[in-house]
Amino acid sequence: MDDAFGRPPRTRPLLINITPLVDVTLLLLIFFMVTATFREMSALDIQVPSAASGVSQPITGCEIVIDADGALKFEQVPVAHNQLRPLLRAWIAEHPGAEVTIRADKRVSYEHVASVLDSVRLEGVEQVALPVIPQGH
Repeated sequence: MDDAFGRPPRTRPLLINITPLVDVTLLLLIFFMVTATFREMSALDIQVPSAASGVSQPITGCEIVIDADGALKFEQVPVAHNQLRPLLRAWIAEHPGAEVTIRADKRVSYEHVASVLDSVRLEGVEQVALPVIPQGH
């Protein structure tokens, strides 16, 4: 079919503009990144005890976790109790004067906590933190 002047009709190439699609995708990505809640997940499911005088503090040094069964984790790595002191000794050599946090489940026996605290003190650590959850949280 020719047009009125005898020329074939011009066909425009079909172009799909993906700029709005990219814009919307990036906006959704930013929205979900901003609104997502992030929280520290622990490999051991522990329930830290609460205390009226408790204050939330970040962990600044190394962390030793004791679960309800007495299993230990040193810096997120499972360890036996007899391996704790050599690991502490090596860590303290690299970070002299640093704080050690002992995060124990509220169901663990006091004997386990005292044993770990004793190992930490015998390695010369002077700053030991025992975190709790502030009451009312």
